Amino acid sequence: MLGTRMETRRVGVARSTVGMCRIRVHNRALLGANVTRRAYNPALGARPHQSIATVVENSSREVPAADSRRKLPEDVRVLLRAKNAAMRRASVYPTCENRSCARALQRKVKAWIQEFKNDKWSILMEEITPSHQAYWKLAKALKSDGYLPTPALRKPDNTFAVDDREKAECLADSIEQQCSNNSIHDAAHSHRIEEEVRMKISLEPQDDLAPVSVDEIQKHIKALKTKKAPGLDGVSNKALKGFSLPLMALLVAIFNACFKNCYFPPIWKEAVVIGLPKPGKPRDLSASYRLISLLSELGKLFEKTIKTRLSEHLIGKGLIINKQFGFRPNHSCPQQVHRLVEHISEGFKKKRKTVAVFFDVAKAFDRRAIDELTRWLRLWRIKVNPEKSAAIRFNYSKHKKKFTVPFNAPTLHIDNASIPWQHNYKYLGVTLDKHLHFRNHVARVSKLIKFCQSRLYGMIGRKSKMSLRNKRTLYLMCIRPVMTYACPVFAHAAPNIIKKLQKIQNKFCRQATDAHWCVENSVLHGDLELPTINKFMKDASKRFFDMAQNYPSPLIVSAVTYEPPPAHHFLKRPRNVLSDPPDALTSEVEKLAEAKSMQID
Repeated sequence: MLGTRMETRRVGVARSTVGMCRIRVHNRALLGANVTRRAYNPALGARPHQSIATVVENSSREVPAADSRRKLPEDVRVLLRAKNAAMRRASVYPTCENRSCARALQRKVKAWIQEFKNDKWSILMEEITPSHQAYWKLAKALKSDGYLPTPALRKPDNTFAVDDREKAECLADSIEQQCSNNSIHDAAHSHRIEEEVRMKISLEPQDDLAPVSVDEIQKHIKALKTKKAPGLDGVSNKALKGFSLPLMALLVAIFNACFKNCYFPPIWKEAVVIGLPKPGKPRDLSASYRLISLLSELGKLFEKTIKTRLSEHLIGKGLIINKQFGFRPNHSCPQQVHRLVEHISEGFKKKRKTVAVFFDVAKAFDRRAIDELTRWLRLWRIKVNPEKSAAIRFNYSKHKKKFTVPFNAPTLHIDNASIPWQHNYKYLGVTLDKHLHFRNHVARVSKLIKFCQSRLYGMIGRKSKMSLRNKRTLYLMCIRPVMTYACPVFAHAAPNIIKKLQKIQNKFCRQATDAHWCVENSVLHGDLELPTINKFMKDASKRFFDMAQNYPSPLIVSAVTYEPPPAHHFLKRPRNVLSDPPDALTSEVEKLAEAKSMQID
């Protein structure tokens, strides 16, 4: 087997091996000529792009693929050969003595190989550090399920696609069905929109965009991730990072010509489509695969330059509404969830109920009437998935009630499909329940964390020979971020709910240190220099609110500028966590830290 390896240094010095004279000629011709759009299309689609692909291809070499077979020591290989000989002898002469000898050698080989694997794993755990590349690869491999071959896919006529070509056609039909336009409910409106768009794109540009510079391209290339898969052209991010200045100048010339001619090369729109199975879905259905497109890295680089100028134009002129939180700089999902929680909590304070309808497409709730919203969705040909939509009636209560809504509550409909009333809904990674107790969120996160801990037990468990420092690093990077995601939103929950997350951290401390049952949790936290969950969430919430007060978005500022209710009030809001007293474990850890500091002094 052969694999392709990119020699980055050779791309940088390609002028001596690939023929930089030809690239320079293309570069000068592209920079000096006043290229029209009609004459520029074939040149852009063939010569410059082909020159770059040629440089990358000539800078690559084929190397033998890594051998995945494990190398056994000589004594184990001798025993393995003896076992194989005994198995052949027992097959030819199946006497009781031969069969007994073969089974004994089988058990001995199995035990020796298991011991060899355990010793090899122990040596790896002793030597591996976070600076090693295998450290994070190993953690990722243990957390993932690994590769599973795609089974036969079921077609609409209940037949099965077995070979690769039939599977590809089955996935292509699924893509066509998912990406097809929705039906038109107002033909006049759609025709008017299409005519307006056609008229706008036919006009000449009113103002010229800022030209692309070499420094800008170098900045974008530096931020690229090296291990991303390339597109059809085979130009990877690793190859882009090795480009020399003449190749950078060629890219700048191509991008500036695209801006000048309002042109996006069609070759950069072609992609390799790969289907990834969705978790929890039947793998024999084509609709159960999440399809991703591997586009050209050169096209992605050009899109980054367009996105920079488009963002500056839209944000500079205030054309993006403040309620838009997705795909915006200095905005995040926890901020949007926090806005929603504060809005609902404000209703609790005023003894009001809040009804929220979550749509799979819009990913937000709207205060319009359902009928008006349905007409708007049909007008703009936006289809809502009723199966993933839900409605929640938020009301304050200390205890969870059995019924989601009163018996006389009407059933909501969207596009002739009913929207079910639910107790909770997962919104932007946070599970919101109807009383904002966050019990369901903590239960879901606890289940996910226990799964991750079980997968990583070989590295952070009691019998692992990895150092405590590396175990702590793995916990801080892979486990705690999942547990404390968007913690400023739910850090004010009841202490008995937050305590469930603290129990998970206590379990990690005991597993990592192999501590005896009599060792207190406060001592383990002090030795590992780990803050308690209560302390960590309180500090994270303080940073969150301090940063939000200085944000340019007025919605974020208004969501955090309020006076939290007093401690004896019936309602707690997210800012109450800043004034809450520490729990018992946090107090013990702080006392031990003070005692240690006094001993050092």
